[in-house]
Amino acid sequence: MKTLLHVIVSISLIMLIVPLALAQNLKFLDDAPMSHFTEEDMEMFLETASDALDNAADGAEVSWKNPASGNHGTIVPVRTNLDDGKRCRVFRLMNHAGGLSSNVNLKACRDDVAGWQVVPID
Repeated sequence: MKTLLHVIVSISLIMLIVPLALAQNLKFLDDAPMSHFTEEDMEMFLETASDALDNAADGAEVSWKNPASGNHGTIVPVRTNLDDGKRCRVFRLMNHAGGLSSNVNLKACRDDVAGWQVVPID
């Protein structure tokens, strides 16, 4: 179940970030730290993101670091609210990998069936 949740969170994050990057005429896959994640990095990132969205208080930093690759990141929930009856969180996502860094604000809402889904920030 955790693996499915990780896949859903990952796909949701990518589905939001890729169109934003393309709209800004960026080469997302070349210029984003996530493109340099190892499989172990991705597992650590997804577990941390899920934990932060599920459990961390607003303003709390939840970090991950892979000693094997040196890649790392932080998720900081900024605001929590109900949106159409769903728990939603605006959060700051910072990742560092392959000499690249990113810092982006995102919003995710929890769906009882699909889990956390990234949605546009109002």
